[in-house]
Amino acid sequence: MTIPISSLKDIRNEYTKAGLTENDIQADPIEQFIMWFNEALASKVLEPNAMALATVDKNDKPSVRIVLLKNVDKRGFTFYTNYNSHKGKDIAVNNQVSTLFFWPELERQVRIEGVVNRDFLDTKNKELSDQYKNEIVPMPEYWGGYLIVPELIEFWQGGVGRLHDRFVFVKEKTDQQQWKMNRLAP
Repeated sequence: MTIPISSLKDIRNEYTKAGLTENDIQADPIEQFIMWFNEALASKVLEPNAMALATVDKNDKPSVRIVLLKNVDKRGFTFYTNYNSHKGKDIAVNNQVSTLFFWPELERQVRIEGVVNRDFLDTKNKELSDQYKNEIVPMPEYWGGYLIVPELIEFWQGGVGRLHDRFVFVKEKTDQQQWKMNRLAP
């Protein structure tokens, strides 16, 4: 069975829920993400912490899959996986990743580009292992987390007539704690 190509071009939703202006958005993109994430939780979005994670392997072949966000703070976004998995092997050779949260119920998406930092989580794991040295840790060695240290965060709010509101934050090269915000064309 095939899908008639002519019907695909007619599939389109009109986005009317909200807008996003410079006055609405936080100056810190992590704070903005947390605010939107909490709104997704309150709206009972299905799997609000599901994010599409894109990696690239040693042959520059991209791959994307869904993983679950397990923490977010000023340092970045954390997820857990098998280090021996396809994504774990990709990250071992290329630590540049991109991820996307899509919350269709809110007509929103957040795109993040950054570098993955396993060293931070290895250090944290050692600290916790030392702290709980008299207890058994029920986690295999090949399972652990990655911290995505964001370099770019884009917020997208669906708009009427495809005039979407888009704001992108890019870390300043001079100071990794400062963000520069720009409004993008739809």
